[in-house]
This record gives sequence, structure tokens and C-alpha cells, in this order.
Amino acid sequence: MTALRTLLLTAVVLLTGCGANKTTPAEFLKGFEPIRQRIHGYDAAMSAPYTPRLSTANLGRVNSEVNKVPYRSDPHRKWIAPRDFWSVGGDCEDYAMAKAAELQAAGRQGLWLAVLTNGPAGEAHAVLVAEDQGGMVTLDNREAKLVPWSITAARYEPAYIVSVGTGQVFRTRHRARIRSGIAPPNY
Repeated sequence: MTALRTLLLTAVVLLTGCGANKTTPAEFLKGFEPIRQRIHGYDAAMSAPYTPRLSTANLGRVNSEVNKVPYRSDPHRKWIAPRDFWSVGGDCEDYAMAKAAELQAAGRQGLWLAVLTNGPAGEAHAVLVAEDQGGMVTLDNREAKLVPWSITAARYEPAYIVSVGTGQVFRTRHRARIRSGIAPPNY
């Protein structure tokens, strides 16, 4: 049922035009509620000193360049500091944090690390979500181009987001089932 729902929603979005289904920042945040918990691995990784490599706030360029770094599976779900990512690679949350660090260094705001679930096993995937021209787009290590948030939300079930600027965690108002170590503690 989930695959059919995803297929139908994606088809509707594509047939009606991506611009017609733009998610505003307010609509994006409406689906989440703040929680008190912090993700210590995220906080430690993002607080490490970082020297940007790309010096651009262009979302497409950052997504493309960071996606060139080799993927490295991490069954232990260790959060890699963005400064180390460039030399050791990483998995989905590490790509998202490297993109966030680059964009934050270039002065971009409105950045969110989003953890999503997919499939009946609740497999987790992380992406960076950014505000762009009044809408929200996804920077994903699995996608060469930026993807509107509405399409990402149709493909996956959002579980929680982390504000890149503050580290504040927000969980979805519709609690997703996660079977991965990157879920917030006591989720």
C-alpha cells in the first residue's frame, strides 16, 4: 500500500507540476513538534571546527559536489563530523551534515536534517532540507538534483527533523516507526 501511495502521489505532483505543490517553510514546520531531547552524536559532529571546501550557497552545486564523496556504510550509525567526511566518506546522515556545514558556512539559513522512514521495516534515511525561493527542497545523497519536499514526503514517512542552526529536535506529529540507531533517544 505504501508503494502504491508513493507512486500515486509522485505521479500527481509530476503531472500537475512541481511548482504547483511547493511546500512553504510554515507548512513544512506545521508537521512537526519540538521535543526536549538532543542527539548527542549530531551535536558533537556539528560542533567540531569546519573549514568549508566549496564556498558557495548554491544548493544544487553543494548537493552535487558532496554527493561525489564515496558512500560508506555504517552499521553502527556513528555521526561523522563534516570535516572528517571529506576524507572518510559516510552514510546518509553524514552527507546531510556535510551539506549543512557547507551551506551554513556560506551564510544559508533555514536548514534541517530530516530523518525519514521507508518500507514496512521502518528503514531510516537522512536528508538535508533547505528553504529555497519560498519553498522547501531536499538535498539527498541518492538524488543528483534537488527534490521538492512534497515529493520526498510522498516517498518516505518523515520521522523527525533537527534544526541545523540550533540542534533542536522536532518529531513528526504522526509518529513514524523507526528501527534504526539514528532515531532520537526514547523515541
